[in-house]
Amino acid sequence: MPNPLPSDWFKYWLTKDPDWDWHTLTIANFATYFEQSRHEYGDLLGTDDPDLSAFRNANGKMIMWHGWADEVIMPQGTIDYYKRLLDTMESKTKTERFARLFMAPGVQHCVGGRGAFPVDPLTDLVKWVEHGHAPDTLYAKNGDVTRPLCRWPAVARYSGHGSTDDSADFRCSGK
Repeated sequence: MPNPLPSDWFKYWLTKDPDWDWHTLTIANFATYFEQSRHEYGDLLGTDDPDLSAFRNANGKMIMWHGWADEVIMPQGTIDYYKRLLDTMESKTKTERFARLFMAPGVQHCVGGRGAFPVDPLTDLVKWVEHGHAPDTLYAKNGDVTRPLCRWPAVARYSGHGSTDDSADFRCSGK
């Protein structure tokens, strides 16, 4: 059974046929659909241009987060884009003045999965835009479990003391 999100993309956006049957998808016509998708929707939905200098120069701020268990959009693609952004914008320091990436372990597409996902990243963005407080972590929750989502490439590591369900008992560490 295919994931409904990509199936709907084929049905309604590419074939423009609500009765399209995913069983008709082959390796050969997938390549054709992929090129059609790039041609028809690349300007609108394309996320492959890492030159965000106009956005940066307009004092834009961007918080990106992605679930490691996302089954729709591969998380490595987001990391690759962010790395290209770092290269294009000249350095990590310069890039992080306007764009930051956070990865959420165990989180599927937007929400779902076993991991904790950001509770209110919009508030973090508003604090950054209006008060200049750029986030180093995003507060994440799933049920009773809370975690800090660390600024990439750092990851949350358990301190060895306290509850493994409490974000206060984790520290960001890593690269």
